[in-house]
Amino acid sequence: MLIQPETKVADEPPSWFQPERVVLELDAAILLAAGEHPLARIRQTLAQHPAGATVVVASTFEPAPLLEHLGAEGVLGACCRVGDGFRTYLSRPA
Repeated sequence: MLIQPETKVADEPPSWFQPERVVLELDAAILLAAGEHPLARIRQTLAQHPAGATVVVASTFEPAPLLEHLGAEGVLGACCRVGDGFRTYLSRPA
């Protein structure tokens, strides 16, 4: 099932976001500086947890390619602006 990601950057988290379902928070800048792309870690984390589990990624940019790749795999995704950066919410549908 193809789920289209929310491509507009919002001012608040998506309506489906539940803070208690967050299983991992990542900082994209730290991972990228270490030569690691967050995609593999996000996929692995979501695969190891039940539907509804959420990964939150902090970044200095809107990770549109990440949203597109994971959206094509059926992952819910949304990005919102937080201060000078962005938070991207990724979850396997329940």
